Amino acid sequence: MYNQDFWFIRAGNTYHAFYLQSMRYLDKKGQMGHVGHATSQDLIHWTDQGPVIAPQTDTWNDDYIVASSVAALAGKYWMVYTGYGRNQRGIGLAVADDLMEWKKDGDKPVAPLGDAITSTWNGKLLTWKAVADP
Repeated sequence: MYNQDFWFIRAGNTYHAFYLQSMRYLDKKGQMGHVGHATSQDLIHWTDQGPVIAPQTDTWNDDYIVASSVAALAGKYWMVYTGYGRNQRGIGLAVADDLMEWKKDGDKPVAPLGDAITSTWNGKLLTWKAVADP
């Protein structure tokens, strides 16, 4: 099992490490398997919590995941990730109450990769494109 692209968050006295995990470093397409999860109290000894986000058959994200980030907001934890499918690719969103049980939000990406998106930030209208890692 190979791990790469790590990101961390601390909740109380527990550190949570999330990481891309695959059986091989990269397969022929450069694909990764899923997002793994481990916890620690001291950043030295870790407990594997298993996968938390993975591609799902017959969804927009049925092929692979390449990058992610996690943040706390409004009493929940939010994970954005770059997902690829056979017919669609984009930035996906997952939510958890406790950093342990994650649920993908919706049945499509929150931001398709490469498509222009217009939104308001700090009272200003912006046009942007999601092109890679969130």
